[in-house]
Amino acid sequence: MGTWNRAYYWPEDKRVDVHYALGKRVGANKRAGDCWCHEECFKNKVGRRIFPRKEGSDGKRAHFWKGPGGRGSGSRSGDHPHGEIQPGGCKTRERIVSLNEDMGPNNYYEQFLSELESHLESNSWKARYNISSIRVPTRNVKDQPDIVIAHIGDEPRPFTYVVITNTNRNRAIYSPPERTIVNTIHFDIYQWTAENIVSVGAESQWLGDKRFREEWKALVQKEERQIVLERERILENRSRLKSLEKYGKIPTTWDISLIHDDDFVKDFFIENEEEIEKLEMQVFEDLKEEERQEKRRKKQEEREKREAAEKKFEQDDIKRIAKQKKVSYSRKPLVERLNIQLSNGVRGPYSRTLRKIKLHATDELNRFIRGESKRIYISKPRLAKIAPSRDIRKIFHDGYLDIERLVKKAESE
Repeated sequence: MGTWNRAYYWPEDKRVDVHYALGKRVGANKRAGDCWCHEECFKNKVGRRIFPRKEGSDGKRAHFWKGPGGRGSGSRSGDHPHGEIQPGGCKTRERIVSLNEDMGPNNYYEQFLSELESHLESNSWKARYNISSIRVPTRNVKDQPDIVIAHIGDEPRPFTYVVITNTNRNRAIYSPPERTIVNTIHFDIYQWTAENIVSVGAESQWLGDKRFREEWKALVQKEERQIVLERERILENRSRLKSLEKYGKIPTTWDISLIHDDDFVKDFFIENEEEIEKLEMQVFEDLKEEERQEKRRKKQEEREKREAAEKKFEQDDIKRIAKQKKVSYSRKPLVERLNIQLSNGVRGPYSRTLRKIKLHATDELNRFIRGESKRIYISKPRLAKIAPSRDIRKIFHDGYLDIERLVKKAESE
């Protein structure tokens, strides 16, 4: 079970180290005053009376011990030697057994828990950490933290939970939604030395105080981050409600007049988030349908524009043909001239364009030569291959080839 370096000192109603108790002895008299395992045990008439023992000649450190004839934990009884206790007395000891802690050669868990509890009860710690009270759970110990700290004042969280582990490596540190990373401090003392476990001298030199300050600072930083995230979440959710309102998806049974109140938005989403997600899906589908309709409308406009251009070209072609005075520019001579140019070799860019039309628009060209169509239409993908230069593209109008102009250009090369 190990020994103790600290104990509750009843004469002065405080927890002291063994050297302090040894200093109360006068001369060879070994009486130092009542020392007990824990203050709560003493006041509830349970627990273990212990005695200060100075450093031995064998080098063993000074410590508190059970005294001769001591047999273990229990409740205080005047009939038992040295006020020793019977089973079921010391709640801390019962807790240790239930948790399977301090199973090795030391009782560091018991000492550290008692030490930390004593510091948390001090006025300085209560003021520093806004503590109203502390509690060590006794029921369902395996599922409970070691210490529950209740806060007062402006502390953002109502409780802070402390979990201490020594030899038991399987304890649950967190237990959502009660114990989470933003309200739980974990002390893993498995590698701590005896000097780390209890405070000797100045409080600031105790490793427990140093670690508690570090963990407290980390919790504050996590809380600040949680506040920022919560604020961002509220702003996002408010925006989502406004979006539903914009698209007319707010049910008539919903009253969102308090939408600018953060607490309202937070509570409203907790109650209606599933329904909100369904309404947002409806908005998404409506927007997709609008997008599809817009695409159809643009395609219709393009088709009408192309048909109008075709009609205009036909009208212009009719006017141009009507104005022709020379027979050489009639349709039949144009086809003959076209065939001549197609049979001649490549002499320049325009005769080369004729060759490309024959290669990439064979069907359109043949229909024109046979008299089955009045014009040759070249789609945009094929136009890029047939007429790569800007000058060549001038003989095309909205995809329709000015065949007479192209033949003239080829003849002049």
